[in-house]
Amino acid sequence: MTLTFDHQINLIPSPFTGVRKRAAVVALVLGCTLTAINQSEAVFGSQNIRYLPMALNFIIPFIVVVISQILGIRKALSDAPKVGGFLENPLQTAFRHGIPIRALLLGLFAGSLNAVIASVLAYLTDGTLTNLPVAALAQAFILPVVFGILSQTISYRRTMTVNT
Repeated sequence: MTLTFDHQINLIPSPFTGVRKRAAVVALVLGCTLTAINQSEAVFGSQNIRYLPMALNFIIPFIVVVISQILGIRKALSDAPKVGGFLENPLQTAFRHGIPIRALLLGLFAGSLNAVIASVLAYLTDGTLTNLPVAALAQAFILPVVFGILSQTISYRRTMTVNT
């Protein structure tokens, strides 16, 4: 028995193709960098590696970049019919289209999640919050906002370039 088709099937590539791959690359680079910075005494010295914070160095950037790319692509798809020709420079794109507010909200969510986990770990380890890494907490809020803006801007521009 042979299956035949009367018509040709044209697959339309999804604008979301490659989101996970790009996010994985960013998370790998950023995770290695953050681990080297935040746990340098464990990586290059004699202290023990803290595995949960190290895992979060990879997981949080992956989640932030995936969500940011999806938000940027969805916004671009909704804006594409309204725009005749896409002539913005990257800086204009980064500060328009609701990108900063979405990145800020995503950064607040990711930073808060990271802060709760870091606080619980510090309390379980030392029984107090006096050794809470303030610099790491600050970076837990700032980096998702920065990478959220970058990811959304790149995804928005890529999608608008293809769809206009």
